[in-house]
Amino acid sequence: MISDEETGKLPPEAEEPDTVCSEEEFQGILAEQMTGLVHLANLVDRHPQARLSRRFHATLHEEAADTAELLEDYDAHYNRTFAVLLELVIGLKLLSAAGHVLKTLQIRSARSWVPGKDDLAASAEEDVRGILEQVDMAERQLLQAVRDESIRICGASLATSEPARSFILQDSLHRKKLPHTATGEEAGDVEGQVASMASQFVSALKTFEERFRGRRVEGVRERWEIYERVCQEQQARFLGAKLENIQSLYDTFVRNSAVEHKDPHVADFRHAVGMAVLFSRLVTLFIQLLDHFSEDGRKDPGIEKVRSIVQPDRVLDWLINVALFYTHAILEGGRPLAQELIRKYTTTETVELELPEGCVLHARPASMIAKIVAHHGTPVDMTMGSETCYAGSLMKVILLAGSHLDDRRVLFRGDRQPIRHIQLLFQHRLGEDGLEGLPEELSYLRQA
Repeated sequence: MISDEETGKLPPEAEEPDTVCSEEEFQGILAEQMTGLVHLANLVDRHPQARLSRRFHATLHEEAADTAELLEDYDAHYNRTFAVLLELVIGLKLLSAAGHVLKTLQIRSARSWVPGKDDLAASAEEDVRGILEQVDMAERQLLQAVRDESIRICGASLATSEPARSFILQDSLHRKKLPHTATGEEAGDVEGQVASMASQFVSALKTFEERFRGRRVEGVRERWEIYERVCQEQQARFLGAKLENIQSLYDTFVRNSAVEHKDPHVADFRHAVGMAVLFSRLVTLFIQLLDHFSEDGRKDPGIEKVRSIVQPDRVLDWLINVALFYTHAILEGGRPLAQELIRKYTTTETVELELPEGCVLHARPASMIAKIVAHHGTPVDMTMGSETCYAGSLMKVILLAGSHLDDRRVLFRGDRQPIRHIQLLFQHRLGEDGLEGLPEELSYLRQA
């Protein structure tokens, strides 16, 4: 057999017989896998009025994700018998993930919805409850469709099969809290970490406003125009990663610290970050649903079935008028709190440094100065002569240095931690002798 010249792969029709799983063989494999989802479909049928619990959404997502992976492992996308089931399961996977986030938002909102914007609390609660009711209904319909398609493929005996484990439909009492009896240990410079995270929160707001829109939109056509123009999964994941990183840093360094115990604003900040993380997850999930199932000319029967249940116009409304709107509202409402934490927990230092012999502030050392400031996330100003700029902006640092080519002294003023790392950089000749010679504290500068 002759392989494809570019890929080196054999054409599909030339596959070796022992690499092909027959449909009959796969039906047996699939039947065992589908018992969980079929049981969940039967369970919700027996409780038509019950509100699906957070644990149910999580279990449903786990089962759907596992089933989707199995189908994809066997190339179900390319098989007419199983392709419809795969699309139904993908829709169920994304929708149940959104349901889990929405339930978590309801539970966590007991503290507050949007910092500094109490007038939005009622509308946020109503919006989330409304979407959750629609998601619950769509999940039930998709579960029924998955069960019907599974029985069509695997046989009627699947309808009464029982899974290896049981599932919980109802929520437990989430509003109660355990008594706070644990005492934590300090992990490094906690106050500096708070200032850094607060600065990153302000930066996340800037990221949102550069990439998305945070206003409600009534017209369906205008919503689609906004979606086509700015709603990209890559950008949503970038924003989500920034917020998740702040949350992770807080839980590692600040949670249960003396700083958190003595300053309630610190815990308020953590709550705002957590709510922003949840809404940003909805942004990503709704974009994924729209990217996969919106009208694009495809006549795939599985996609059309999911589309009829999920209704892309409705998901678009959830994305623009709820997920994006409240992500922005939380970031904007939390900005004054973050700025206050920056002022309170930033230890300001001023240091004047001389450029090492033979060194000039060209693009590479300028980029390392900016990278140090960005790494710590707290403000640092840089002064040469009578001009000052923000040291976290590479372009501004280059322009400032370029207009003071004869000046050998540079003044930095700002947070103690980045200032100390800038001092280390100057002590090691701005990295001009090679990045491998930088101390371990500056190892992050070696990363691309």
